[in-house]
Amino acid sequence: MSQQCCTLLRGRVILTPALKPSGVGWGSLWGIEYGGGAATPLQMPPGRFIGNSSALTITPTYQTFETIDYTGEGGPACAGADLQNIAVSINMKCQSPENLALALFGTQCTTGAPSVVLNELIPVSGSTIQCNDSIFFGQPLVDLDQNVALQLDGPTGSQSLNAGVDFQKTAVGVRMLRDLSVDSLTTLRASYTTQAGAQHIEAATRDSIDVGVVYEGIEKLTQRAVIAQIYRLRLVNSSAFDLINQQPGELNLSGQLLPVCSPANRSRFWRMMMQPQTQGCC
Repeated sequence: MSQQCCTLLRGRVILTPALKPSGVGWGSLWGIEYGGGAATPLQMPPGRFIGNSSALTITPTYQTFETIDYTGEGGPACAGADLQNIAVSINMKCQSPENLALALFGTQCTTGAPSVVLNELIPVSGSTIQCNDSIFFGQPLVDLDQNVALQLDGPTGSQSLNAGVDFQKTAVGVRMLRDLSVDSLTTLRASYTTQAGAQHIEAATRDSIDVGVVYEGIEKLTQRAVIAQIYRLRLVNSSAFDLINQQPGELNLSGQLLPVCSPANRSRFWRMMMQPQTQGCC
């Protein structure tokens, strides 16, 4: 039996490292093992703002049980329920590289200083490249403000190709402006400069990701602040999304709450706090 506990609308989502199962430390959003801190149990560590959210929905699932009273007139003698799962779905209005890495269960990094690549071998020997075909380099992205050189080396000597005449520079290599035949004894080599600060996302490098979530929202009707703290969310799925979109990017993540140790009378999963209500809700 599933029941939607709450849907929090219109707020800010902040991801933090997930609390350690023992409740005495935290791990890292980027795959570092648990440890490296001595937080008070249930104290959320510092987090990264990941964008606006239209909804964060928490849905617990219970397995109900009951015992029938066979000694009297029937009916249940006792009944109860076991908590089986607490599912969470988060709608995020942001497609930053860090958020895309979460959705793709991958890792993200930013390239440092530019580097010069000299005489990179391009695997086109023995092939014919037609006009408007693209040739891809091995270390994108290419700095288009810097020189790109292509050189053919064959048994009879070397030949340099000219930018703007033979090829056009692109962020991932070059686009040919004329047909080019490269026999099996001739090699094509490229020299170029990589672009500094490029965002790289390697998809599907992790099986699971644990994060903590702090949701800061405003209840639309009463305008009071609503805050939810999720101690340990294991992401398990993300919906399809458009890498290129005419509208602002949108991501939908879903996962399952995992327990942490907590003091007496405190939830092991999450909590919600609200400002005092100053006006009626209906």
